[in-house]
Amino acid sequence: EGGEPYQLIDGDIPRIHGPKSLLSPNGAQVAVSRYQNGVTKLLVLPAKGGEPQVIYTASGKRHLIPSWSPDSQEIAFSIDGILLAIPAKGGDAAPLAEVANWESWNIEWSPDGKTIAAFAYLEDEDNNHIMLIDRATGDMRRLTTAEEGRYKEILAWHPDGKQISYMYYNGDDGNGSRIIDVATGEIRDLADLP
Repeated sequence: EGGEPYQLIDGDIPRIHGPKSLLSPNGAQVAVSRYQNGVTKLLVLPAKGGEPQVIYTASGKRHLIPSWSPDSQEIAFSIDGILLAIPAKGGDAAPLAEVANWESWNIEWSPDGKTIAAFAYLEDEDNNHIMLIDRATGDMRRLTTAEEGRYKEILAWHPDGKQISYMYYNGDDGNGSRIIDVATGEIRDLADLP
């Protein structure tokens, strides 16, 4: 609506490597992590300002980067190779899936909230891949294949939930944007740019 900005929270807020909206989809809350006195806390507070609620705590300076569920009821994040989901109002963090390493800044819920997509590094593999995790069961499947090597980032679900777009960096056969069909795994280029 415009007007003067106001400060929601202070302290050491770890920088996020990549774009991420910390505002809940319903616009009512903000989730953010804050490092203080050797501890990183995942906080939720009203978007209009107010007292933050600590919903998760980890020792050390960590990248606890929140990803809101479409209904604003849960937050997914990763730590130490484990993908977790926690109620936005607080409670127990439920482990969903484990890999060698999640790229914590790019964990995205499907539009219907049933699936989470994220980039992950698997054991003994040098390149990251898109993994799909069923929110209800925790079942995980790899969407991109080992043959699609090199680095990928910035995934985005399409509104119909049937496709995911992402950036692809490969000096051998071109950088650009790709789109993958969630059901079939078929990949096509959207843009091929240097």
